[in-house]
Amino acid sequence: MSLSLRSYATPCLRYAMAARTRAVSSRAFSQSRAVRAKKEEEDDEGDSGDEAEDKKSQRRGRRGPFRGPGTKYEDPAFVQWLRTDGEKFRKVTPEGRQYLGGLQTPFPLNPTFKPPMPMPDATRTQLYLDYMRDNLTIREISRKYNISLRRVEACIRLKHVEFEMRMEGRMPETAFTTVMERALGIEAVLQEKERRAQERAEEERLALQVEDAQTPVTLAGGHAAAVAQKLQEDRWPEEALEDIDADALSEEDRWQKKQEKLEEDEETNEEPYPFLADDKLADFMHDLADPKAPAAPYIKMYFEPVEEIVVCLTCWAWR
Repeated sequence: MSLSLRSYATPCLRYAMAARTRAVSSRAFSQSRAVRAKKEEEDDEGDSGDEAEDKKSQRRGRRGPFRGPGTKYEDPAFVQWLRTDGEKFRKVTPEGRQYLGGLQTPFPLNPTFKPPMPMPDATRTQLYLDYMRDNLTIREISRKYNISLRRVEACIRLKHVEFEMRMEGRMPETAFTTVMERALGIEAVLQEKERRAQERAEEERLALQVEDAQTPVTLAGGHAAAVAQKLQEDRWPEEALEDIDADALSEEDRWQKKQEKLEEDEETNEEPYPFLADDKLADFMHDLADPKAPAAPYIKMYFEPVEEIVVCLTCWAWR
């Protein structure tokens, strides 16, 4: 009995003593680390900014953040490179992505690999609005933006989850998205597209400022000239058609003008109804003016383009 009790109590006492020893050693290590940090700060007070930074870098390389003393994870050469050539990589440039060596691809040995730009959050929002507000199908949206069907479905589902979160009062965190778009160059591309759209709108505005009613504006650039020509066609269609050279028209335009000309000729040279050429039917038309004629109920039917000849023949037979 005593042997079994001793065999049971000895490991328990040994475990308690080991735990106490670890607690004492941890407390002593924490105190010594705090004292060492305080002493290092006092030593750095008399140094300049660069010297203090060098000492801190050396201490970090000697000690390490979480791996204990003696773990070296920073090279002085790397720290020196960060101060010289690596300084331009500290902040994001307006162009977005920057690769080492001034290259346009991330891997120097594989220049053909050019990763595409991620889809902007504004584009994903527009996809969701086209699906929910404009009632466009997945296939129509895919054809409109030249995006695969699976990707359109994924974007719409994620945006719907975000919409439900906003409806519940839970605002999603978008800071990471904004920073990554700036770092990957998406923001710069969007700004470039917006700048081009503004220039295009400015050209249209200048093209619409017509000084003389008979003289369209002709600016440098094909788009402005096209807008001015379109404005002239809208205001003076006949004059615009006369100014256009026949050789410059396409085959479809010439055929369209020919059909319009034929329709105008048919309207001007319209043949009379066949029953008006008959003398007896002409007399019947004269009898319709007589209020005593029993054919009065057929007057309304006569003016309707429905079986006029049958109505006239019926009235003539009754007479």
